[in-house]
Amino acid sequence: MGCVHGKCFGRFKKFFCFSCSFDCLCCVSCSHCQASCTAAAGDDSFGDNEIAPSQLRGRCGLSHVLTGASLSAADVPSAGLRLHFSTLTQRGYYPDEPDRTNEDSFCVKLRLQGDPELHLFGVFDGHGKFGAQCSEFVRDKLPDFLAADARLPENPVEAFNSAFAATNRALRESAIDDSNSGTTAIAVLVRGDTLFVANVGDSRAVSGVRKDERVVAEELSSDQTPFRRDECERVKRCGARVLTIDQIDGVKDPNVECWDEKDPDPPRVWVQDGKYPGTAFTRSVGDATAESVGVVAVPEVKEVNITDDHAFFVIASDGVFQFLSSQAVVDMVSSFVDLRNACSAVAAESYKLWLEKDYRTDDITIIVVQIEDLSEISFPCIPRKGNVDSLLLSDMIALECHDCHIRRGVQPQESVKLIQRLRVTAIKKYKRRRRLGRILAAISMAACIARLEAIGVVEPASCFLPLKRKMKSGLNTICPAASADGPRVGPSPSLGAGG
Repeated sequence: MGCVHGKCFGRFKKFFCFSCSFDCLCCVSCSHCQASCTAAAGDDSFGDNEIAPSQLRGRCGLSHVLTGASLSAADVPSAGLRLHFSTLTQRGYYPDEPDRTNEDSFCVKLRLQGDPELHLFGVFDGHGKFGAQCSEFVRDKLPDFLAADARLPENPVEAFNSAFAATNRALRESAIDDSNSGTTAIAVLVRGDTLFVANVGDSRAVSGVRKDERVVAEELSSDQTPFRRDECERVKRCGARVLTIDQIDGVKDPNVECWDEKDPDPPRVWVQDGKYPGTAFTRSVGDATAESVGVVAVPEVKEVNITDDHAFFVIASDGVFQFLSSQAVVDMVSSFVDLRNACSAVAAESYKLWLEKDYRTDDITIIVVQIEDLSEISFPCIPRKGNVDSLLLSDMIALECHDCHIRRGVQPQESVKLIQRLRVTAIKKYKRRRRLGRILAAISMAACIARLEAIGVVEPASCFLPLKRKMKSGLNTICPAASADGPRVGPSPSLGAGG
């Protein structure tokens, strides 16, 4: 796991952890990242700096020590999916306020209403004097209102609208002063094979979708800021002025709307006769003053069907997307096998860009959720992670790992059945890709060794390392013994060997 601070991320050594089977990137020269992690209070609820209890090894309840990035998983039985997710939140760097609280928060609520088909992921970015309290309040209350709504399984859109309205009212009635404080909120509800994305503010959700030979970004939400013409006109109809700070101070002409999204002085929402509230977003929870000029807690809810091409989705605060595009974030996430490393890399790059552009950084929070087909999950002893390449590789290596056979009691004959499922998965996923040859070759080697082991010719431990080396080298080598008790499957010459 790399350090989340840009100035030292990358100066790491790579180690292989035999206890959890992960390659860990360990920072060797950082004194910043000493985040503490505590067990979650509830079985299926994860919040800031919280991870699933370590006893839940089957759900991969693991956490990186340096950054506090966690890793866990949840199944969606009806859709045949498993969701692997990692979370990370990092307090911003404020040289004038070294003790400033992290105003970001997040939540992961699994099995809402006790339903294994309903899982909620949310990120909340507080602002104002009591921004941290507002963020935490909404983090806690919004899932509760959703879980209490009987309409949630059948009509998530109505449930989201009702929950946001109820949360906003509850915040207004609480002891927290939300007159000039509040929080943005973005929540993704997984219901079977469908995502429902509810957004209030300028945090963002984006999915990584496989297309041809790359993973492309698909927006799951639209930032609600004055840069959006429809949002700008809406708040104006509610009586707001939309101006940059230079415009409201008279430095620039207030009648000219020549705003640039790369400009560090964005358009903001102001009341007609004062220099407040000055929000750079047009929707939020809380912000009683801003609500009078159209900054409301009404979410935009988008429905997206999960397809075989959806690899993962990312939810993050604007601390990430202020200087990183959606495609840049998707590119970074898709380049990592371990989701925790992906979270740390995105946070590190965001941190670095903030310091290049400004004297401080914003708080940074990110959730990465990988979507995996349950039919591809065949061997439970190794924590699941990464893309299909690495998943197949993990399964095949696990077949020949003597320790796995001993601990899990997997018999060689069962391994042969697993090989058949792996071969079908590889053909299904790589029928239009050049990686098929390499994958099928590796599967053939694994099949050969499993069959030899089944008849007592070799011991698993003796063939584990050679198999691992051959699969990693991508050699299209087919062991002749593979045809001893079954058809030999080799790479397609027309598809080539490498990816």
